[in-house]
Amino acid sequence: MSADLPPLELRPLRVRRAREVFAAPELERYLGQRGAELQYIDQVEALRVRIERGLTVLRDRANAASRVIDQRRRVAIGLIIIALAGCVAGALRSQSVVIAVSVLIALACAIYLALIARDGRTLRSMHGRYDEVVRNATDLRSLATVSEAIWAEIEILAAPSSSSTIEREG
Repeated sequence: MSADLPPLELRPLRVRRAREVFAAPELERYLGQRGAELQYIDQVEALRVRIERGLTVLRDRANAASRVIDQRRRVAIGLIIIALAGCVAGALRSQSVVIAVSVLIALACAIYLALIARDGRTLRSMHGRYDEVVRNATDLRSLATVSEAIWAEIEILAAPSSSSTIEREG
């Protein structure tokens, strides 16, 4: 990619619902039609406006996906607290099975938190990532290249990946 984007390690979002929220169809309309429509736009400002509109949609979708991640994070933290309370209750009553189950639940939720933390960091890193590159693009070719680079990153994040998906599709 010659769009001069700062390096960012991208993998598909792990939380299925966040991925669904992030992958808005209008993103493809503004940024994704690589050769089909972009080659027919002959005005730099028209293409720039189209890309900036796509970036606005991208910001909205990233914010919505971040809210999904935050909701899942709060639920997992709540489950950890409940599990730790169960652990204490089991210890007070000398019930080793309750302690073991509580520890396993807390451990599973802690692992889940660690896994979704990457999704949250990735989505936060998307904010403002493309603004300067779009502003610095001066001709049709560079704007089309920027659009393709942005779309390529969106495709990576929105791609379903069964090996990295936490919530399996039914």
